[in-house]
Amino acid sequence: MSGPYATEADAMAEPLPLAIVALYNAGLGRAGLGDTARLSALTLACEAAGVEPGTYGLRVLHWLSRCETGAVQVIADLIIRAAAARASGAADGDVAE
Repeated sequence: MSGPYATEADAMAEPLPLAIVALYNAGLGRAGLGDTARLSALTLACEAAGVEPGTYGLRVLHWLSRCETGAVQVIADLIIRAAAARASGAADGDVAE
């Protein structure tokens, strides 16, 4: 499933949150593991969307990576879906300049 999400539980059922929870439940969690995984999800979402965050954008992504995993999942999904919608509109000739 990908967004839009109706509830936090929907977002937490995605692979990223499930993987982080599984690592901690298996005793493999360590300080910063979740932050690193969430930052990777955000930067990969930007990369998939063809977005170059820039220096300040990267600082913001680092800040966001310390948010709850469900919130980060939603933000990453929004980035990807926005890029897909724009690409779809571009293919249809409907993208505003």
